[in-house]
Amino acid sequence: MREYDRERERAPREEERPAPKGSGERRGRKKKKKSSAVGHIFRAFAALICLGIIAGCIVACYLTIYAFDMLEDEQYILDLDAKRLEYTTFMYAQDPETQEWIELQRLSSENGNRIWVDYDQLSENLLDTIVAVEDKRFWEHNGVDWVTTIKATVNLVGHKFHLPFLTFYDGTPGASTITQQVTRNITDDKEVDVMRKAREIVRALKLERRYSKDQIIETYLNLVSFGNNTYGIQAAANLYFDKDVSELSVAECASIVGITKDPTYYNPFYNTEKNNGLENNLKRKDDILFMMHEQGKLTDEEYETELDRELVFASENKEKMVNYDQSYFVDYAIECVINDLAAQNGITYREAENMLLSGGYRIYTTVDTRVQDILDEVYETYDFPTVRNEENPQSAFVITEPNGRIVALRGGTGVKEGARIWNRATDTTRQAGSTIKPITSYALAIQQDLINFSTLIEDKQVVIKQDEGQPDWKPKNFYGNFKGFMTVSEAIQRSCNMVPVQLVQMLTPRACWNFLHDTLNVQSLSEMDIAYSPMALGSLTNGITPLDMAGAYQMYANGGLRTQPYCYTRVLDSRGKVVLENRQAPQRVMDYDSATVMNRLLQRVVNAGPGTGTAANLGGGIPVAGKTGTTDDDVDQWFVGLTPYYVGVCWVGYDDQFQRDEEGNLIYDSYGRKIPNTVVYSQYPPPLLWKEVMSRVHEGLEPKDFAGSSSVIALKYCTLTGYAATPDCEHTAACFI
Repeated sequence: MREYDRERERAPREEERPAPKGSGERRGRKKKKKSSAVGHIFRAFAALICLGIIAGCIVACYLTIYAFDMLEDEQYILDLDAKRLEYTTFMYAQDPETQEWIELQRLSSENGNRIWVDYDQLSENLLDTIVAVEDKRFWEHNGVDWVTTIKATVNLVGHKFHLPFLTFYDGTPGASTITQQVTRNITDDKEVDVMRKAREIVRALKLERRYSKDQIIETYLNLVSFGNNTYGIQAAANLYFDKDVSELSVAECASIVGITKDPTYYNPFYNTEKNNGLENNLKRKDDILFMMHEQGKLTDEEYETELDRELVFASENKEKMVNYDQSYFVDYAIECVINDLAAQNGITYREAENMLLSGGYRIYTTVDTRVQDILDEVYETYDFPTVRNEENPQSAFVITEPNGRIVALRGGTGVKEGARIWNRATDTTRQAGSTIKPITSYALAIQQDLINFSTLIEDKQVVIKQDEGQPDWKPKNFYGNFKGFMTVSEAIQRSCNMVPVQLVQMLTPRACWNFLHDTLNVQSLSEMDIAYSPMALGSLTNGITPLDMAGAYQMYANGGLRTQPYCYTRVLDSRGKVVLENRQAPQRVMDYDSATVMNRLLQRVVNAGPGTGTAANLGGGIPVAGKTGTTDDDVDQWFVGLTPYYVGVCWVGYDDQFQRDEEGNLIYDSYGRKIPNTVVYSQYPPPLLWKEVMSRVHEGLEPKDFAGSSSVIALKYCTLTGYAATPDCEHTAACFI
């Protein structure tokens, strides 16, 4: 008002001034002044428009340069074929009855459970469902739905500046096409800003020029999240309805597709007081069916049918497929494949692990699910053989076929907690005790004809001279005395220590070490084990695993042939190409005759007194050859048993070989020595546990004998001389030569 008043006050004073000559000139000047004000406004407006155009051009140029730079740098990112590699790996086992390959386990990375499905397996109903919900003009646009994008942008401006005439929708509608969502999932570019949207648009246009619509929607349905750490329509169909994607009804498609809007809120398995996911999912399913009907994807009749269709969710899959544990066998097979992938490709363990867990591989394993189930049941529910300790010891068990095929593993007692945990069957190396005798001293001595079945050797004190300054080594028998001359058969039955020590003296520790390390492939041996005590009595520096023990004894069930134990036969990639072939060829490690004789000697350990393994006798026409093994202070206990069908190894002991207090500190005796964790037993546990498992495993199998060399014959010998019995010999026994 003040400005207006001042102008009004100045006007009369101006009129009072003497008028110049030519009043018309004065009027002209006044008109010119008025016209000049309008011109200023016009010029200012024009300048703003020009500035806007210039700014727009600069921004457009910048975006163009940015887009080309981005695309130049991101050629590899927009590779849809590479996304096939990021999917769930399957492990298979052969059905014991039908011999058909069945699914054993699914392996997925921390990125979730993913199963690739090709476009030709996607039903038209499924495609109609996803297009109706996510991008109804998908088949027509070039990667960006400009109509929807512009409307969404204007709508956003209208909401932000409170301009009702620019507001088309309530809330914030999505404007991303299926193509744009694919680029977002591939690049994981989820920043909430204008530049991200610009990048997404440019990428979508580029993607549509490189790939067909079929490839793009195929990728989308294989990438999108469906909750419960599950990605892709195939994995979702398996999880929620226990079906292949090709078997889904329209209503089931709508139910699964509806989850993508909010994988928690619409998750049928996620039901809490605050969120009834099942109810939300069913409502969302009905909304989607209505959209499909409205867009002409469903007829009136089809719409009513699908609306009334009852959905049966596979709720039991929630635990089985999402939060699962896996057997010790699966744990070991995973480690083997990872190591083999790393070796073959020249990559690190972690890189190979990522390949396996997200590569969509198909692994064909050797496990016998019947045998593995028996082993798991025994170790989870069976009353452990009675011991007098406060706590029961741990145990591990390995079962292979004589040809090296691993059919079952157990790495601990009780219920297994977690996946890929410590596996005592393959990871724990412990001293072998007397189980080493048949695979070092006796094996070589018989093969080199130093001894035979009935050779007499004196059970006497043996003194081994040590290096200067070291006391002589004087081994003892576990039974505490010496029994004089005894046959090789009796020495093995009684697990005499003095006989194998004398045999190692004849053979040399180096020869025994070479046989065990090089021929039988026990790689845990140390150079320090080239000595009498390790090679004769099993006091190994690092020890041996139950699996390696099974691999070593295998030759006595297989006529002197040995095959490196294996847990899988082949691995295929996601396209069906063989990437690993695990064909293990048998190697002759012992002549047939010697292996047959050793087999018969080991049968005496189980079949007759004073054999230490008689508790493992199966009876029923199934012969058992075996050997017990115990280390000093009963810290490690073993039983290795062979049948014509299987090789089974049982280890019993404590994880910590020495006693500790509640704080984990070692406990020492009055002489400052560590106190061993001795297994105190009423009956020696390993043969009892072995029999409990293997008697069940052999149920229903036909009785049969071990294969043996026809050159080996049974004779009677005189137990007093060890030679062939004459009519004058009163004490005879059977032997094999």
